[in-house]
Amino acid sequence: MGLVLRYRKRLWPETLHLAVDPLDAHPFPVEAQAVEEDTYLVLSAASELRPSTEHPIRIHTAALEAEPAVPGSIVVRQGCPLELLAVVHDLTQDPTWREEWVSDALVRLLHETERRRIAALGLPVLGSLHGGMSTAAFLSRLDGAIANVGPISLQRLWLQVPHETEGEVLELLENLCS
Repeated sequence: MGLVLRYRKRLWPETLHLAVDPLDAHPFPVEAQAVEEDTYLVLSAASELRPSTEHPIRIHTAALEAEPAVPGSIVVRQGCPLELLAVVHDLTQDPTWREEWVSDALVRLLHETERRRIAALGLPVLGSLHGGMSTAAFLSRLDGAIANVGPISLQRLWLQVPHETEGEVLELLENLCS
């Protein structure tokens, strides 16, 4: 299990406990899980085909009339834990992601956790799973989002990182928090 850091910034008087661990570690239960997503919600779609009772013409019409989510927005999907889809990709663009979309999504994600009074959140390094965002850039954007949003009720944040990058992420966080 990775190190748990106490995150304290001069503009944010409360303390946030950060756990840096891989997705399979489960350092604590989460009430909500952030997911890296695109404007048409394709990246998190189930890969298995399920039989539908809906008429094919209705399915086709719904697909044609679908409106894309705005890059930088959050789409909430009910479940346990709650899924907060962070729209940081637009598959019609190259590259498909932008740092400002990640920033916008992080701010909106924190606002959504506050609105729903979520105390524990799982968060992958947005923009890195399906894009080329560096962990350092993500952590800088996360720091900016936390400073932008101010005091929130989030108490535990599980930063989900690949096994091989845990040490690098911990070092980056310690530099950021010092």
